[in-house]
This record gives sequence, structure tokens and C-alpha cells, in this order.
Amino acid sequence: HFLITKITSIFDIMPRLKKKSWVRYLTITLICFVLFLSGLIFCAQSGTYWVEILDSFSGSWAVLLVAALECLAVGWIYGFNNFKHDISSMLGTKVTDHWSFNVWRVTWCYLSPIVLVLVAGFRIYESSQSSDTHSLPLWSNLFGNILTVSTFFGVIIWAIYAIVDAMFINKRVN
Repeated sequence: HFLITKITSIFDIMPRLKKKSWVRYLTITLICFVLFLSGLIFCAQSGTYWVEILDSFSGSWAVLLVAALECLAVGWIYGFNNFKHDISSMLGTKVTDHWSFNVWRVTWCYLSPIVLVLVAGFRIYESSQSSDTHSLPLWSNLFGNILTVSTFFGVIIWAIYAIVDAMFINKRVN
């Protein structure tokens, strides 16, 4: 699934890559080759340490905060009613007009963001208090923290780009 996600993302960003079949196959081959090379580090003698670093840092507090921001974006910025209309156009109004659909409003707009932010806060607190018995070298902790922050940093960069684009480049905001 990871490979298909990467290929689809690249083709969505640059749709001209899939117009000619030889360019599409070359792009897919290049993506597979780059991912193969990046996976070789896990096959080396230090591979278990790399797995431990990625396991310890990649699914950390930043992923929880990104999920909370997604809930806030759908529930409040895009608007729950707009999202409800989108769901009803896909599944029909029988699903969205039922009284139990209000549970999703509470969950997406209130409960999920609050719980995700609380769990992220506990995770940040826990990581600042932890003292592992098998400490990794300083460079690996630094690399892991950069990996964690980079997850959240992508959202911040995209938000800044969207604001600058809307206000100054395409001037969609009056």
C-alpha cells in the first residue's frame, strides 16, 4: 500500500507524468528504485537500530496533532454541514438525515480533537520524562526528534503556502 500511495501522490502532483506510457513506467521504476535504496539501510548490520529509531519517533505526538488538526479542519474550517452534504451526495440522504448522524458531529467536531490533543500532550510529557535502559546515541535521538517534528512541520508549511497563495498569488481573499 505504501508504494501505491507514493506513486499515486506523485502522479497527482504532476499529472503530466502519466500522459505517456514510457514516462509513467520510468517514473514508477524510479520510485521503486529510490524506495529500494532507502530500504537497504534496514538490511545492514545496524538495521535493528534504525527500526528502533523509526519505531520510537515516527508515530509520536506529531501524528496525533496532525489528526487533531484534520478533525478541526473538517469540522470547523470546511464545516460539518458541508461535509455532511458531501457524504449525503455519496451515500444518500437516508444516512445523513438519520438522528444518529449527530453522533458523528459530536465526535468529529469536539470529542476527537480534544482526545487527540490530550493524548499528544501526555505523549510529549512522557517522552520528556522517559529514561530508557538502553539509550541510543545522541545523534539518533536528534535524528528521531527531527523526524517527529518534520511530520508536523509539513502541515505548517502547507498552511503558510495556502494563506500566501490565497492572499498574494491568486488573490482569492478580499
